[in-house]
Amino acid sequence: MKNVIFHFHIFKNAGTTIDSIFEFNFPNQIISMEGKHPWSTLENNEVANLLEAKQNFQVITSHQARFPLPNIKGINFFPIFMLRHPLDRIGSIFEYTKRLPSENLNYPNRLAQNKGIKPFVEWHLENRAVMKNFQTIYLASREKDMRSAKATEQDLQTAVSRLRNPQNSWGVVEYFDESMLELQAKLKNHFGPLELKIVPQNVSQNRDQNLNVRLDNLRNNLGSELWGRLILENNFDLQLYNLAKEKFN
Repeated sequence: MKNVIFHFHIFKNAGTTIDSIFEFNFPNQIISMEGKHPWSTLENNEVANLLEAKQNFQVITSHQARFPLPNIKGINFFPIFMLRHPLDRIGSIFEYTKRLPSENLNYPNRLAQNKGIKPFVEWHLENRAVMKNFQTIYLASREKDMRSAKATEQDLQTAVSRLRNPQNSWGVVEYFDESMLELQAKLKNHFGPLELKIVPQNVSQNRDQNLNVRLDNLRNNLGSELWGRLILENNFDLQLYNLAKEKFN
């Protein structure tokens, strides 16, 4: 059996840093697979078909693949993913968008760069799932179009089951070092000693290092009404996050 790490790269959950760590340990053996559109998701049969043309790989990373992974003869998958405080994640999405090259930006990204965070967040709440229980939606894998996806209570239960499945490895961005140490211990019997060397990638340099300070700044910039709406729209993600961080507390 070929052991393969499968990184479910949830947008703005330290995924680029994770990928750089795996590239350091498995140089030229990490492959990426995505769908046709930014809002697409990949079914497990599509993952299997994409892998048919690949040979030299030890790690797969994808924003758009979803559970469950396909059963492929000769491959033993080790799924991993990271979770993050959902409102802090929204602040990170905004800071990331502001750094994008100004040419050829789409409408919501122009909002971020020209109008600020409030209209940027308001547009996404009306038009996309990326700021509404996105981590729950991602792990539940029921919704297929990330423009209109909406989480349910059953989706939350499915997402929780992903945390409780011992076959899955996962961490929390706010406990990154501890997450990497646990991942290293879990994978070493299958991949040998790993050096999970942490070189942060794609990080917003102007954000405060303290989570509570970042959340306070975000609340002040959004105002109480929009902040309250974000909490309601991310209720499932907040429950999922609080459950996940108990492991590290």
